[in-house]
Amino acid sequence: MTTVAALAVVACVAALATMLRPAPAARAVGSTDGPASIDEPGAIAVLEDIERDLRVGDGLVAATTVALRRHPSALPELRRSLDGGAALGTALEAATPADADERLVVQTLRACERTGGRMGAAVDRAVLVLRERRAWQREREVQAAQARLSATVLTLLPLAFAAWGVATSERIRRAYVEIPLCGVAAVIGLALNGVGWLWMRRMVRGRAT
Repeated sequence: MTTVAALAVVACVAALATMLRPAPAARAVGSTDGPASIDEPGAIAVLEDIERDLRVGDGLVAATTVALRRHPSALPELRRSLDGGAALGTALEAATPADADERLVVQTLRACERTGGRMGAAVDRAVLVLRERRAWQREREVQAAQARLSATVLTLLPLAFAAWGVATSERIRRAYVEIPLCGVAAVIGLALNGVGWLWMRRMVRGRAT
């Protein structure tokens, strides 16, 4: 009976680990080992559209305006300024990027507007930077999910074995009832287990950002 209960506990923990196992890392947007994801962030999509239009001969202002119209969630203030007839340099100065990706878009467009030259190549390099950044973020998310899984298993495993011992052993149940020290040790163990779980959760949250 004891062996069957032990095997049941191990099977439950293995099933839990399987259910909580993190999904495989998503392929980086635009990676060279396969087709690019269609669910691209707005900043990447805007720059890709601008780069494509620049390479076919469109001007920077026209390419930027058209790209922002195609992706209205990215830099809406910049789009409204350009639609209102503002100069590109003025509109970029007044733009308020929502995140680091949009800040890179604004900086790239500002550099292209000021220096000219091979603007398509500059925009293409900015796209590569955004893709690498997104791939790095996804890798960190996967690592954090794996760490959360480990923390969950390490937290639940002692509880599962403790419950198994209480359910299968009359001697353990009598010890908890008749010996105060066993009860105190159990409470301390539960407290330390909870503190360890909170500590690991805090560490994982810090590494995921």
